[in-house]
Amino acid sequence: MSPASGGEKLSTAEALELLASETRYRLLRAFCESDLGSDARIALPELLETISETSTEGGDGPGSESDRERERLAVELRHNHLPRLDGRDVIDWDTEADTVARGPTFDELRPLVELIDEHGDELPERW
Repeated sequence: MSPASGGEKLSTAEALELLASETRYRLLRAFCESDLGSDARIALPELLETISETSTEGGDGPGSESDRERERLAVELRHNHLPRLDGRDVIDWDTEADTVARGPTFDELRPLVELIDEHGDELPERW
């Protein structure tokens, strides 16, 4: 698939592909739920903490399970999820500043993210 660029709209298939990953869905949901302005940038460590599913019950010390899980998620974000979303202009990822903002096509995915969020209890488990 070719990335959306130059004002191209995302196809339905592209939108569903981007939402197929739970991590990307949680990242986009975090932006939907954010009360920050549309141009606001979020530092990647802050975003990572927001979308992390790890529990603090196992301990948060260095080498703990939650620490390893956050590191794994950080690697996945940098090498998979952020490049995909940035390549389709859903987010704007500044690799030098290590920040993320909503991209030009973010609002095309917003209704789908909100629909999934509102009707999550009606979907099969693990959706």
